[in-house]
Amino acid sequence: MKSKSLSLRQKLTVLWVVMLVAVLVSTTACSSTPTDSVPASPNPVNSKPSATVTSPVPSVTVTAAVRVEVLYFHNNQRCVTCLCFEERVTHVVREHFKDELSAGILTYRVLNRQDKNNADLVKKYQPVGSQLFINTVVNGTDHIVDVQDIWAWNCRGKPDQFDDNIQKLIAKSLTGAI
Repeated sequence: MKSKSLSLRQKLTVLWVVMLVAVLVSTTACSSTPTDSVPASPNPVNSKPSATVTSPVPSVTVTAAVRVEVLYFHNNQRCVTCLCFEERVTHVVREHFKDELSAGILTYRVLNRQDKNNADLVKKYQPVGSQLFINTVVNGTDHIVDVQDIWAWNCRGKPDQFDDNIQKLIAKSLTGAI
């Protein structure tokens, strides 16, 4: 019996399908609602920063009518990148915005979007997976930004740049810029 080898076109088609399946599996791991859960990361209050921001951030002048809410939503099941997001955002907020946190001008919350206790915030922000939102409240009006760029900022490979980007976004929001 003679075995027939695959043509180049068939090999490329198979490769494309395998890559597509791999992308779908990795994407749904962060946005699915599984019955099993991966344990959440340690309490961010006690987490140690693994990098520091080296680039300067413009000074923040906050007006009395501005308040900023930073919310990081996650699922029960979390990948290493999702855990990195939480770790780095927590580090930036606690390291660079201590005064604003203490004054109540800035709030930061890490929320499991699948926890029924968070239903009101999930309804308000509509997260579909691991997502960072910055809500700049100016004179009582919400200005919610879904920070999709975190997926492109290479949290795991370039934590200093990731931190810098997060720090700049929060600093800008604290000025009331939307």
